[in-house]
Parts: sequence; structure tokens; C-alpha cells
Amino acid sequence: MKNRTKYLLAALAIFALVGCKPKGPYDTSTPEKMLLSLGLVSAQPVDHNPIPYFYVKKDGIAITNFDEAGFKALDAFESFKTAMMNNFQTKIKRSSKDKIEFYKDEELFSTVSLSLSASLIRPQLQNRSPEDYEVISVSEPNEDGVVTIRCRMVDRETDLEVKEEDGHYLMFLKDKDYVQIQKMTKFFEKANALFTRAASEIKNKEVTEENFEEMSNSWDTEYMDLFAELN
Repeated sequence: MKNRTKYLLAALAIFALVGCKPKGPYDTSTPEKMLLSLGLVSAQPVDHNPIPYFYVKKDGIAITNFDEAGFKALDAFESFKTAMMNNFQTKIKRSSKDKIEFYKDEELFSTVSLSLSASLIRPQLQNRSPEDYEVISVSEPNEDGVVTIRCRMVDRETDLEVKEEDGHYLMFLKDKDYVQIQKMTKFFEKANALFTRAASEIKNKEVTEENFEEMSNSWDTEYMDLFAELN
């Protein structure tokens, strides 16, 4: 019984060591290989999430949540614009990919302008090719175990910091960037809720010519409050 227990514990320990990082099509066993593997992301299916393979676990989770919240917010904003175009075409002053401006009063004098754009991490990685990455030099680890890769990335020389985690060299967020990512994730989540609700209100005819100005002011105020929360 004791031998069986020891065997089980040993097997679990091996599983934990092997399973701590997801298997994938990338070799991140050295700083150089990690950087060059970034160029392979574009060869994967569009729904493939490369983030967990290139960032330390905590930061990979934060960035994945940030990206997912951003995608949902952008979709909700697009649905809101479509609902406006389909139901209040005459009030639209201008509309583009990331912005809509519309008249809120019957006199077509005062306007509300709402915009949403996002620099999400996953699409940036997916839009690059192997030719966009070149290793120039690699430093020795500093006292914190951080290795600096001097590289050429998308025709620009830059320093990329990585550190070893479970046998992989991975990127990481600085503390201030981690905090900002968390704030932006919450912003996107609330923006998603706002534009999803607003689109539903329009589609369900809860927004009428009579209350359009009131509803417009409400959306505008709520959205501006979200930006204030980022500071």
C-alpha cells in the first residue's frame, strides 16, 4: 500500500511538472527560440490563443482576459452602431469603424459622439510574420533572473525582457502594466454591458423619438464615467 501511494504521488508530481505549461507549436526553451517562435503565431488558426505560450502564467491569464473583454466590447459597440443605423438613420451624422456621432435633439443641433477602439495583444501577434523578428544579442540573467533580448521587431530595434518559468523563457508584465491591464479589462467589461444594453433598448423600441435625447444623454454620461474610472 505504501509503495502504491509513493508511486501515485510520484506520478502526480511528474504530471504537475509536465502539465504546468500548455503544449503547443512553439519552442520557448531559450530566449532566442522564444523570440523567433513569435513569428510562427500567424500560421495558427485565427481562434488560436498564443498568449499562454509566451507569457508567465499570471500575466498570460490577465492578458487573455483583457483580449476577450476587448473583443466582446468591440462586438457590442458594433451591434449598437448597427441598431442606431437601422432605427435612427436620420439622426446619424457620421459613422466609422470605431466611432459614431449622432444628433440627440429634434432640431439636429446637439450631437453625441461615442467611440471605442482597442489595441489588443493577440491580434498584434497574429499579424506578424517570421521576418518581423531578429535576435541581435541576449544578455545574461540579472539578479532577478531577467534576460534582456536585444532584437529587431517589425523593423525597429528594441529590448525585450523575459524570464524563465518552468523551463520556458517567457515575457511578463511590469507591475504598473499589470494594474493598467486589469483596469482596462474592467473598462471593456462595463463598455460591453453598456452597449449591449443600449442596442437591446433600441431594438426593443424602448428608445423612441420622444425619449431619444434623454437616452442619448444617459449613454453618453455613463460612458464618460467609465473613462473617469481609468484615472
